[in-house]
Amino acid sequence: AGGTILIQMKKLMLGDIEGCKEEDGTCEALIDTGCSDIYGPKAKVNKFREDILKADKDGEVECDAVKDFPNLVMTLGQKTLTLEPSFYIEMGNKCYCRILPGGGSDWEIGDAWLSKFYTEIDLTEDKEKVTFYDLIL
Repeated sequence: AGGTILIQMKKLMLGDIEGCKEEDGTCEALIDTGCSDIYGPKAKVNKFREDILKADKDGEVECDAVKDFPNLVMTLGQKTLTLEPSFYIEMGNKCYCRILPGGGSDWEIGDAWLSKFYTEIDLTEDKEKVTFYDLIL
């Protein structure tokens, strides 16, 4: 079983598509250590998958095109985190997008994101704090 914590994002960009719904560009994300993919607002995710990645209805993309896909960029506070396509595309004989349409209006960030960053979750003193550190891969 995984753990979850809710965080505020200043911005989330899927290529040139703004991933947050609020007028000020902010939105919430549920960091979920028990989730393997990334889920977001259906309209935003479908636009990204269809218009940018040219994915089919099952999320399959052309493997040869992955190198040209845009990064997913999340801004938390003063820190900007970048997720390259190799983390949000499952590579194999066929290639699939791991950014999926969810049922809500916010984001759920799972292992597709968390595998790129060392994530520290501090639940002490009635304060929930999440810190992401770049891993040297």
